[in-house]
Amino acid sequence: MSKRYLIATVAYCCGIFLASSQPPPADLSLPFPFADKVVHAGMYAGLTLVVSVGLRRGTWGTSGVVRVVAPIAFATLYGVSDEIHQYFVPERTFDFWDMAADAFGACCAQCFLYLWVWRARTGGRTATNTGASG
Repeated sequence: MSKRYLIATVAYCCGIFLASSQPPPADLSLPFPFADKVVHAGMYAGLTLVVSVGLRRGTWGTSGVVRVVAPIAFATLYGVSDEIHQYFVPERTFDFWDMAADAFGACCAQCFLYLWVWRARTGGRTATNTGASG
């Protein structure tokens, strides 16, 4: 991963950490049921996008499997660590469904990148089959 994407990943993780370190606003009203899960999925989809693009644009080669699985695994594990962290924050809780939303967002982001961005650039072939660096 290039230095620029490494810095972006660390900054993104710090932003998540800082946001989850705060108690939720007292006047928090959700616009629809499970809106918090949509927010979780979106935040971790973003994290996955940063990591995934960083790996694809990195200077050292990685296999196609690593480029697909590693961003999902990283975002999901970071989501687990964040839920553990929230257990110790006043007025926050550990929530299994938040972790599930994090993992779902990570998977959706990676599927989007793989199916509609990278495959489109290679004419339907994966970068590992063509030797393209994406």
